[in-house]
Amino acid sequence: MWNPTFLEVATITEIIYYNEDESLWLWKDPTSGKWTISATLLAILDVDGSDYTSDYRTLNSEFYYERLQKFVWKNSSRWRFTNALGFEDVDDAFWWESPSANINGTYQPEGTATGTKTVAIKTINGWEADNLFDEYDAIAGGGASGKKYVGWKRLSGNEGLGNLDQSDRQQNSQYIFLGSKNLWYDGSNWIINNTIGTKDATVGYWQGGTPPNSNGSPVAYNRVYTGDTPPSPSSYTVSFDSFIAGDSTSDAIQGQIAVFV
Repeated sequence: MWNPTFLEVATITEIIYYNEDESLWLWKDPTSGKWTISATLLAILDVDGSDYTSDYRTLNSEFYYERLQKFVWKNSSRWRFTNALGFEDVDDAFWWESPSANINGTYQPEGTATGTKTVAIKTINGWEADNLFDEYDAIAGGGASGKKYVGWKRLSGNEGLGNLDQSDRQQNSQYIFLGSKNLWYDGSNWIINNTIGTKDATVGYWQGGTPPNSNGSPVAYNRVYTGDTPPSPSSYTVSFDSFIAGDSTSDAIQGQIAVFV
């Protein structure tokens, strides 16, 4: 379960979440604009092969990065590498400065400094998506693989079935889907009918396979009926629609933001 944190991160305006079970952060990257799942919050800076991390605070409206009391930070227009945070020009000072307003690049020596510093934002090892509730793809070049999913699934059915939203309720250890009719698991098959946990062929129900995932094909649920006047339709086709916060009876932030590997 994802829990909102209370870190004061000036440049990240959205709530930040942390999943203790997965040891992962869920946050919106202010640089890419994408929602990100990663083991570290914010990007890591590489300076001549050493990792510099942000402590989530900012200087001059930008995150600064630190390692062993050495800092990369932005003054009014350029990034600087110095031995003190916010160090300004004084006699006999030494620092390295970026060639442009971009943090990446070869920093040139200033004052009494010598040599250069090569600085680059490292690719985040994690997953990203356009929306908070979404399918998250591994970030290219970051080392992560596979996908992660945030939120419950919403399915969409034809023939007036409409939306079916995943609930925090379960039947036979499977989440059920609620809508104008219900989609639930009887231990062997998935069932569509009005009453969860009960299926009656004399009344009629619809039976089929596992509900589709985000990249899965639609699934057909065929009518099972032994009476005289069969209910309509003869079958339902259920498709994946989107990932959502959850149903209206649950706390979407505390209880229904979940990561599924």
